[in-house]
Amino acid sequence: MSTIALWRWDLDRPDADDRSALSAEEQARADRFIVPHASRRFTAARAAMRRTLAVLCGGSPATVPLAIGPNGKPFLAGGPDFNLSHSGPVAIFAVADFPVGVDVEAVRPVEGGLARIVFAPTELAYLGGLSASDQTAAFFCGWTRKEAIIKAQGGSIADLQHIVVLPQPVRPGWQVTDLTIVPGYAAAIAAPRLGWTVSLQDPPHDAR
Repeated sequence: MSTIALWRWDLDRPDADDRSALSAEEQARADRFIVPHASRRFTAARAAMRRTLAVLCGGSPATVPLAIGPNGKPFLAGGPDFNLSHSGPVAIFAVADFPVGVDVEAVRPVEGGLARIVFAPTELAYLGGLSASDQTAAFFCGWTRKEAIIKAQGGSIADLQHIVVLPQPVRPGWQVTDLTIVPGYAAAIAAPRLGWTVSLQDPPHDAR
């Protein structure tokens, strides 16, 4: 049975936003944020990701040789697959020996028209049969499942309506699992194989 290692980080910890762990390009990207807390959280998420990869693969965090795939997903040539997602102060990070995708979202009110962009007709019919409060929870359950699948397969948001995940994921050969991370957040993890489990990790001491 395969295992996916999963980390959860609080991006608002006082010691989390260590710029020295970032590459020069990431530092420049952090500087382009207009909202200060968005910059700090981006820095904290990338720093924790790089520290963890450095512990797992060797080298220093800032020089971990990340490359970018066609749809923006970072990867390590010859290394394990990994994926990072963060929403507000909450971040999750997954590492596996096979393609993996994760997504976390703060559950919040959404515009009614957004569901028509995200969901297929059968999913919209399912959502329409729920109460207002259940619709919000189901929206983010479905959103995180779709995002996790897209990120695992290296796709783009143009694929959202073509992936059916409500009321249950329909993806032959795939396993999609909902995660309980923090109250008020929805999260999911996906991979194109069956039978894997998730192992929640303590942060390596260098990843804080």
